[in-house]
Amino acid sequence: MNATPRRRTKIQVESDLARMAAGTANPPPDEPTPAPAPAASTADTPNRNPHNPDAKEGEAYPGEPTIKVGTVLPAGLKGQLDGLVRFAQDTGDVEGVTTAVDVFRIALHRYIAEAQQKYNDGEPFRAPNYNRRGRQIRPR
Repeated sequence: MNATPRRRTKIQVESDLARMAAGTANPPPDEPTPAPAPAASTADTPNRNPHNPDAKEGEAYPGEPTIKVGTVLPAGLKGQLDGLVRFAQDTGDVEGVTTAVDVFRIALHRYIAEAQQKYNDGEPFRAPNYNRRGRQIRPR
């Protein structure tokens, strides 16, 4: 079986800019280097499941079943997403990111963890019994 050639993306990202966006670039030389942060507790770092370090960020356990979710993104944001994924694939500098799904999973996990701390006293949000769809019911 012949391997299909890799598609070329039309998005061009300067390597330094991509590393800065991914947070892996060295700070510019004219800025003072920030002091190293103290060791963060497990509550401050939502990167991994503390009970199962083999799980990916956002997974409760390795191989947790997934659910397909569709979304619509602005074209500029999609371009940045594609650029980040391509940078991560080409350099390997962005830990845990090889596909756009990885970026979504990590970003959602971090955003939800932040919202839980801010709005729900650090407790997990409960999954609803049903999702609201369509317009809200108008009072009669």
